[in-house]
Amino acid sequence: MSPFVFRLDRFLKLRKHAEQERAEALGAAVHAEEKSKADAEAKAERLDAVADCITTEMNTVATAGALRNLGLVLGAAIAEADSAKGEHEDRKRATEQERERWGKARVERRIIERLRTRRLNAWASGAARAEQKEMDETASRIRTATGWGT
Repeated sequence: MSPFVFRLDRFLKLRKHAEQERAEALGAAVHAEEKSKADAEAKAERLDAVADCITTEMNTVATAGALRNLGLVLGAAIAEADSAKGEHEDRKRATEQERERWGKARVERRIIERLRTRRLNAWASGAARAEQKEMDETASRIRTATGWGT
């Protein structure tokens, strides 16, 4: 009896490898998204702290230069917070794209695995039929040779 041979084994290995690469890329994207989220939250907290400082300073007498500097600091804090928020949104989109790519790679691998399973089952069924046929022929020859069962 011939052993089971699946001619697409190399292709299946390539699909498994591609899925693994996509999973690694997804992990990196998730890590980058979490890092950008933490950065955005930190920048938002800094903006809140600057705003609190400015409201505290508004109750005191300040020079025009000090007010100008507070305005510049506030503007910079707003720009940093907006930039960090935008980067986080970009990272979220990148993570979703990587998740979709990983899902597609996973589906492609599973399709080949299902095909392999079906072919293995068909081979096993055929092998079982061939073995049964061989056993029946052997039993028939033995009965004929010994005259048993007549």
